[in-house]
Amino acid sequence: MNSIPETDRAEPRTKLDLNTDSLCERTLGLQWHVNPDLFVFGVNLQDKRKTRRSILSVASSL
Repeated sequence: MNSIPETDRAEPRTKLDLNTDSLCERTLGLQWHVNPDLFVFGVNLQDKRKTRRSILSVASSL
């Protein structure tokens, strides 16, 4: 850590309150809701014909 200059370091999070209901962290499409301790990801299903190709396309997008 000492090899990284202080100007290049991320600012520390201060006053992190884990008691709020709206605390949610997002990374690479995955959401972590802190209070209920749940991992969630959204799926956008469009009205398409149900074919093998469309089902595999949706599965690979997850």
